[in-house]
Amino acid sequence: MKKQAVFIILTRLMALVMLTACQYAIVTPVSPLPIAAEPPTIEGEIRIPFETITLDDVGVNFDLSRRKPQLFLLASKNDIPQISGLISQAVLTQLQQIDFSHYLVVALFREVEGSSNFQVIIRHITKKDDQLTIEAQFWEPGAHIITQSIETSPYHLVQISRTNLSPADVKLILHSYVVVYEPYGEPK
Repeated sequence: MKKQAVFIILTRLMALVMLTACQYAIVTPVSPLPIAAEPPTIEGEIRIPFETITLDDVGVNFDLSRRKPQLFLLASKNDIPQISGLISQAVLTQLQQIDFSHYLVVALFREVEGSSNFQVIIRHITKKDDQLTIEAQFWEPGAHIITQSIETSPYHLVQISRTNLSPADVKLILHSYVVVYEPYGEPK
């Protein structure tokens, strides 16, 4: 009888430990779930297709004075030094291979974060008159995501066609919103 009581207590204790452990997950949202709703375009706005060059959720520059996102438009190889300290050598080599006579590069850098599982993702680029609007998601880990205590500096680099774009006359506008990643349910 005593052995059976010990067995029951140990079984219940193990079940309790297993249920508690299942409530937390280590997740790195490298390819986060897309938000289903597409934003409507404003009259006269043209959607600009783009191709991702790189999406990095760790980054290389952890200058704590960078407290705001940074947005760059690279129109030639001469513009690359503006961001060379913010990207890895591999990405720098990739950028030097781009044909800037046909493409422009949009580079979006998130501010320095104090832990892992932060991301920045360019969702849409639109043009209206002289404005190039970059819509981006800033992903953050939810309460049930275990993060590492490391500094990160996420960024997203994309290339767009130069067709009908004059980089000298374009004004960049960033529209960003935060998406909190929760493993149990929809992003918030």
